[in-house]
Amino acid sequence: MGRYLLTLFLFAVLAFTGCGGMTEYSFPGKGFSIEFPDKWEIKKGFMGTDIMALSPEGEAGAFRSNVVVVAEKLDPGTRADEYYRLQFKSIAALTDKITQFKLSENRTDSIDGYSGKRLVYGYNIGELRVKIVSGAVIKKGTGYVITGTAPEEKFDSFLDTYNAIVRSFRFR
Repeated sequence: MGRYLLTLFLFAVLAFTGCGGMTEYSFPGKGFSIEFPDKWEIKKGFMGTDIMALSPEGEAGAFRSNVVVVAEKLDPGTRADEYYRLQFKSIAALTDKITQFKLSENRTDSIDGYSGKRLVYGYNIGELRVKIVSGAVIKKGTGYVITGTAPEEKFDSFLDTYNAIVRSFRFR
């Protein structure tokens, strides 16, 4: 009976997170590791990111939910509030390409025990409405940003997977 309950519990947890198995990707030169769901497509060094993971959902050519990690050396003396403000300004710089921007969350959060910032916002790109969650933190002069993007109608279920991915992030 105990083994059955344990199996049922594990199945429920995996179904809830939507992750199934996870695979770790390590970036010793950047000082971190992170895990992504096994079935996701992984692209390292794609368009200025350290790693991009795309969900397997969707039809060919359709927008796929994704999580991107960027780690960047900061100028000496960069304060956390300046870095987080810069992250927000980079979003605002896209205003000629996006419409109906709406910030729904701006709060303090943590990544692997380090205090940082969490933003949740949405906007339209052409006909597509997306919702984004972004966590940012600074450690030893490096800024780390983990951004998840999903079509707005899939965002709530995607958020569980994003949070599981962020919980797997470790500084090395």
